[in-house]
Amino acid sequence: FALRDILEAMRKTGLEVRRLTIVGGGAKGALWRQIKADVTGLPIRVPVSVETTATGAAILAAVGAGVRATVSDAVESFVAYRPQQHSSDPERHQLYDEAYSRYRDVYFALKPIFDHGGLNA
Repeated sequence: FALRDILEAMRKTGLEVRRLTIVGGGAKGALWRQIKADVTGLPIRVPVSVETTATGAAILAAVGAGVRATVSDAVESFVAYRPQQHSSDPERHQLYDEAYSRYRDVYFALKPIFDHGGLNA
């Protein structure tokens, strides 16, 4: 649920998140991608290339050199996505919404302990 927490914080600042692009080890498993889609309620896509660090550097270099006007424009030019996209299942999303609410209750109940290092004693 940490990803969901991050998305909620982004929304509070006015940022609209319409989809997620995931990379690395977490992008390898179809089940994990589907869980992320269901937890967040957002579609998940995965780039074709696994060299995302190099691709990101090339994108920033293209913008810095003036070859592309914006990062979004460079991403459109440099990044291809796998055809399979994972969409959130409404019924599972509802179940995760309920579990997320319980997670938040537990987190805030335990936060004072975390803040004072009670688990390190």
